[in-house]
Amino acid sequence: MIFKTTLDNIAKLTTVGVALLFFVIIAIGLLSSKDESEKIIVLAIILILIYGFSYAFSPKMYEITEDSIIVKRPYRDVVLKLSQIKSISKIDDEQLRYTVRTFWVGGLFGYFGKFWNKKLGMMTWYATRRNKVIMLTTTKDNKIILTPNKPKKFIAECNRLGLQTDLNHL
Repeated sequence: MIFKTTLDNIAKLTTVGVALLFFVIIAIGLLSSKDESEKIIVLAIILILIYGFSYAFSPKMYEITEDSIIVKRPYRDVVLKLSQIKSISKIDDEQLRYTVRTFWVGGLFGYFGKFWNKKLGMMTWYATRRNKVIMLTTTKDNKIILTPNKPKKFIAECNRLGLQTDLNHL
């Protein structure tokens, strides 16, 4: 079963804003300095690579199969085996308050990578928004954050497949 996910307004604005910023930096560099065009081209390549890598690893949707949850991305999907997931819970906005990104992306095409906060500790996010948040806890106590558009339906499908719902977070 496929579960769509969409960017929140901050991620949309960040994605467009970063694209415009990169374009302006490259354009100003190319227009203002003919003597340093090689440096500007290198800078342009670096900025395009940042944008491209961010897109490539951004979550686009989630798929639940009989034995796994798959985070669909343009490059290299993430496969989470159901046998390695201990519980699933809905996380409210208050629990995510003061979350800090420690590595990777915090708005460009979504929120993915390593994040931390005092209440939940270290988490791996494959998210496109900062609401409608579901947390999977693995058998190794890793916390994985997903943001399907229909979290109740997502949890119901996981429960149907035998995953335990953490009632402390619902």
